[in-house]
Amino acid sequence: MAKHYLSECLIIKNENQYLLEHIRDNVLAGVDYFYIYDNQSDISVEEFLRKEAPELLDKCTIQVYKETGLNRQEICYDNFLKEHRNDTVWVTFTDTDEIYEGELKKLLQENEDKAGFYFCGITHCSNGHVFKNNKTMKENFYPDVTYDWWYQKCCFQTKYIKSCDILSATLLDDAEKTKIVTIKNNLSEKVKLHHYYYKSFEEWCQKIIRGSMHDSILYRIWMFFKVKNNKIDPEDMKKVLDKYNITLLNY
Repeated sequence: MAKHYLSECLIIKNENQYLLEHIRDNVLAGVDYFYIYDNQSDISVEEFLRKEAPELLDKCTIQVYKETGLNRQEICYDNFLKEHRNDTVWVTFTDTDEIYEGELKKLLQENEDKAGFYFCGITHCSNGHVFKNNKTMKENFYPDVTYDWWYQKCCFQTKYIKSCDILSATLLDDAEKTKIVTIKNNLSEKVKLHHYYYKSFEEWCQKIIRGSMHDSILYRIWMFFKVKNNKIDPEDMKKVLDKYNITLLNY
């Protein structure tokens, strides 16, 4: 019998600043447990939680993960399915900058005849921040920030999953006819997945350096200008590019 009803599989590197907000908000949405793959953060996730929120350690299994390839998330997800598939009924594969809003667990309990859900993330475009700051993800965005829907994340029953990548799941052969639901995730949906991708231009540059399975996603610099009353200073952006030795012509 599974120990948890809804778990999250998360890979993280140097994002402790946002981890408490992420965990606490997703717990409110119904996530019971977190399988965290710490990809060699400068300050380990376990050390950070032990100092800042030791009560959350009971909700987490933390595994130090040493991988640098572009497919590191797939490797992490494969490990989760191999080691923890039977520990949970449902699993959501999400990132630190993604937060559920609404009663996710209730939605899943009402749809146990389904294999899973795809949530089209509400991507919050840039709010004009060039440099990294100490604000939470939600504090970094004004209420009138421009939204964009251009990707999806999955939440599936583990008994149906054969494998998973950053955006989708492959079902076991005997589950292929099981219905999958796509939540378009517009602002009227009862359950939403918010994607706080463009927190600051500096963090976007750091993400470029870390690499991604989908490099084209990283090059969406135009998002930093898709905001009302934008006051981004090009000279400040140049300072960040010079700091990280990034030439925009390459992106």
